[in-house]
Amino acid sequence: MKSLTIALIGMLGLAGTAYADDDAAARLASRCINVAYIDHTQIIDDNTILFHLRGGETLRNTLIDKCVGLRMASRGFTYVARNNEVCGNMQSIKLNDTGAICLLGSFSEEPPPKPH
Repeated sequence: MKSLTIALIGMLGLAGTAYADDDAAARLASRCINVAYIDHTQIIDDNTILFHLRGGETLRNTLIDKCVGLRMASRGFTYVARNNEVCGNMQSIKLNDTGAICLLGSFSEEPPPKPH
């Protein structure tokens, strides 16, 4: 019985190590952005919004599902900031033109544009 317990503890330890990188990705995916740091947003297509932050960082949000009409939304979108934050995988946006509700997905770091 003692060897079974040690084996299980060892396996759990290895499993924890294997998920270390996944934990970092999960933290970024569910990252919350303080609205004071958002300079502006840019709609790329019906699945993607770029959040340009003050200081030059850009985060890409890939929506949970296709948000029909997002790319063509002339009046953009709105969101309700909870605790003055916008959070990946936890929040919805509303298209101002149609009233459609879409869910924000994961945030990922957007590499800076290449100089010409």
